[in-house]
Amino acid sequence: VEQSDIPPDADTASNFVSSYQWCVMRQEVPLHRYVADPSVARVEISARYLGRTDCPSVFGIEAILVDREKNELRRAGSGPLEAPVDSWERATVVFEPEPGLHEIVLVVYGKDRRFWQGKFGSKVAKCSVRVLGEEGALRDMLLLPDDEVEAHAVADGVEARRELWRKHMFDFILPFLMLLCAWAVSRVQ
Repeated sequence: VEQSDIPPDADTASNFVSSYQWCVMRQEVPLHRYVADPSVARVEISARYLGRTDCPSVFGIEAILVDREKNELRRAGSGPLEAPVDSWERATVVFEPEPGLHEIVLVVYGKDRRFWQGKFGSKVAKCSVRVLGEEGALRDMLLLPDDEVEAHAVADGVEARRELWRKHMFDFILPFLMLLCAWAVSRVQ
């Protein structure tokens, strides 16, 4: 983890950075905990990436759709991309509905191209998994714990669901960030 010289946005001050060997970060996202029937969900996986001005680097993103037994249903990714040096770019993978989908495995990877020892590889920030769709379809598709639905029943249904979805996005993001921190610490040691 390092402070961003060029932050991807006003809310992000740090990023993860790869090294001279392939660095891989992996996170399982239990989509079935948030979507009533994940097999009908259109899903977008994305991350922002950037390189250094003094050392060229590569970055890649890959997503693996798995069923309840962790069998691979489908896999897609960007392949290695040259990391830009002047602005963050967004790599995205979109999946159409996949029968049997239960979880998504998000993988990001990168390295520098000069084999410099240290943190000179591609940088990554803003990893996300999003369920795509129109507001009405998302309202019917997304799961909320019963106690939270009852607590917000008097509120406008759409606005209550939006607020709860924002809150539960931390269930996606926080485990991924913890994994990335552990990876970064292991790279420094």
